[in-house]
Amino acid sequence: MTNGTNENDIIAKRRVGYLSYYAQGIEDACCDENLNSENTFSDYYKKGYKKGLEIKEKMLIKGIPYG
Repeated sequence: MTNGTNENDIIAKRRVGYLSYYAQGIEDACCDENLNSENTFSDYYKKGYKKGLEIKEKMLIKGIPYG
């Protein structure tokens, strides 16, 4: 793969995947309040879940409804 465009396309597709796992982790923490066992293989999902718990905690402290 010497063509920069192909490499960039591959990297872009990976980033979309990583970000979707991260976002799903945040959503699961804030809305479902459970880890989705099908996604726990992804470190990005776990990081998103952790961030979602932090966001949820801050919302509770400030009295902002969530979920």
